[in-house]
Amino acid sequence: MENSIPRRRSLVVFLENGGAFGHLNLPPTLSRALDYWSERGARTMLSMLGADRHWQEIRVLEDQRARPDELLSTLVGISQRAVADLLVLTHGLPEGAVGWQGACLDQGFLNELQAVQVGHGLPLHLGCVYTIACHSARQADAWLAAGAQAVNGVLGENWLPVPTLPLFLARWQKGATFGEAALTAHLRALHWARGLAGRDETWRGRIEASRQMVAGRRDVRLAAGLSQGRV
Repeated sequence: MENSIPRRRSLVVFLENGGAFGHLNLPPTLSRALDYWSERGARTMLSMLGADRHWQEIRVLEDQRARPDELLSTLVGISQRAVADLLVLTHGLPEGAVGWQGACLDQGFLNELQAVQVGHGLPLHLGCVYTIACHSARQADAWLAAGAQAVNGVLGENWLPVPTLPLFLARWQKGATFGEAALTAHLRALHWARGLAGRDETWRGRIEASRQMVAGRRDVRLAAGLSQGRV
């Protein structure tokens, strides 16, 4: 029932770079450095944007904790007391977003998430799912079936996680709807990227592959709340 939905919103961040960039075969030292600094950069971005003013709890699942079983238990636990929004900041395959050591948020994971509510009768208050993972549009319907209010998705390989992600978060936190924030941020990033790419057909193809979509309730707004800290 609508009146049973918690008023609080919490944020779960599924964060794992894996030291990869495109299809490049990086030396181990450079791969580790990329993994460390990209993940630290994501945490810094959340802090600089003041995320703790808008979510009452922020839980970051990083490195060894960025696993499907850990995410499942975290979402189930948090969503008993709050609406759980989710940021998926990882690479992606057609099968799903890639976490620690290749563990994948695939259809099996989403089936388990859906079964928590359908099979076990636990209230599962999922909020909005925002992802930068490649090919994530393929799982939009499955996230909605698991109970998410709304979800964005990337149609192909995502070459524009920056600046799209911070543009989206800044706009959503300022009161825009989820759909408006996601699509407007992407359009701004497209405009910026096309200007840099010029007539380079390779990069223009990559930019087009980075297109996004939004499914579900596009009208969800993020209400400000008092932070209770982060883990």
